Amino acid sequence: MTVNDCFRILELPRTAGLDDLKFAYRTMAKKYHPDRKGGDSRKFTRLHEAYELLLDYGPFKSGYALKTNYSPFRETERKEWEERKKKEEEDAAHRAAEEIRRRTADARKRREAEESRRRAAEDRKKREAERNRRRAAEERIKQAAEEARHSGHQSDPVHQARLAGEILQGKKSDREKLKAIDNLISLKRKSVYPYLKNGFYNSSDKVTAASIRAVGALQIVQAGPELSSLMCSGSTAIRRAVLDAVASFRNPRPFSSIIEMGLNDRDKNLRAQSELLRSRI
Repeated sequence: MTVNDCFRILELPRTAGLDDLKFAYRTMAKKYHPDRKGGDSRKFTRLHEAYELLLDYGPFKSGYALKTNYSPFRETERKEWEERKKKEEEDAAHRAAEEIRRRTADARKRREAEESRRRAAEDRKKREAERNRRRAAEERIKQAAEEARHSGHQSDPVHQARLAGEILQGKKSDREKLKAIDNLISLKRKSVYPYLKNGFYNSSDKVTAASIRAVGALQIVQAGPELSSLMCSGSTAIRRAVLDAVASFRNPRPFSSIIEMGLNDRDKNLRAQSELLRSRI
């Protein structure tokens, strides 16, 4: 370690006296002593080595500065140096305090955000559970009411016809709709026609054809206009079902217009079927 290094470590000019050396050493030793909070043992060791070396250096060793009271480091400069060191320490302490406050504030914000997310998740879970509970309760009430209504009106033909009509009109499977048509036929009442015709314009030709044939099975003459419409616009399977329904009537005369349409049908089998029907008029 050179003399210049020693002066630099102690932050002294080359013109400093012995008092300046001792003062600088005491001040910096307090700052870097390992026993103090934030101390630095490595810097303290280098500081002490520099101090010991300068004590053996030139004027310091001869005691010239002490004997002559020589101090080129004037009082104003000493005060400026002390104030500068004090300000540096205060600024460092202020920055450290600000950093602690910032980290504390950030940690608090993170905790608050996490707590807010946790409460929001719990609220969502509670609301979802409440909705599920209400939905399940409503479903149980609806099912109980349906069972009570069904059991109370099981033998009521009007109720059975209404249920079958709802099935034909709703989004049920073809199997359920065909069963509903069979139930309407089993009632053997022409008054079921308002419910039966719900199946005339079904998306499934199978259901539509079964509904049309049920008209013949129940001998519902009032279905003539709907059957004529279906004969005009329906597929081959639908038109065949219309002629089958007409053939089921004991007297097909009320359906003469349908028979005439069948005689002019593009399908030869339907034309032949219509010829047989005309022979019965």
